[in-house]
Amino acid sequence: MQESRYLMSVTVLKGCIYAMGGYRDDDSMTHLLFYSTVFLGRCFYIVGGVLSWTDPCNRVWRFNLVTHTWQEMSPMQESRSFVSVTELKGYIYAMGGYRDDGTSRRTAERYQPNINQWTFIASMNEGRSYASCTTLNNKIYTCGGWSNYRVLNTAEYYNPDTNQWTLITPMETHRYKLGVVAYMGHIFAVGGSDGSRRQRSSSVDQYHS
Repeated sequence: MQESRYLMSVTVLKGCIYAMGGYRDDDSMTHLLFYSTVFLGRCFYIVGGVLSWTDPCNRVWRFNLVTHTWQEMSPMQESRSFVSVTELKGYIYAMGGYRDDGTSRRTAERYQPNINQWTFIASMNEGRSYASCTTLNNKIYTCGGWSNYRVLNTAEYYNPDTNQWTLITPMETHRYKLGVVAYMGHIFAVGGSDGSRRQRSSSVDQYHS
């Protein structure tokens, strides 16, 4: 890379690897940390994060993969770091994340790119940061996370047709900082931490929708 960095975000698209943000070896922040990324169309979006160690932001940036240019978009309604972000049917959804006071949000919002606007949707049943999400059968599933000093094993899905969140069977393992993926009609919650001293988990929970 052109710069050494850690705590950055990395993603792959069309044979290219993109590394964004993070910290340098000299401990100076390269502008943004603890944000989330999502692809939509020919662009990827950086959503939320912190511009210092303590202050979540509501800012959103878009990188155009054709023109290789950055553009700052309309901000979210609320500041969020460690936020769960996904795309569904041409919209971007941002769910949960940390507030300025370090507690986890229940609120969620949706971005409509053609009018560059964020609007609130129904709030989740639980506040979540460090959660992970995926889509399956035109619904958004979010699993685990951290909520006000508790590691969660709960999971829920959002139906955009009814604007409603529904709790599903909890995971067997409490997890935050996990990975979640949909595969062949199932939701897999992978790894993460249960908050114990061991910090890392090799276990996997599976849910059939």
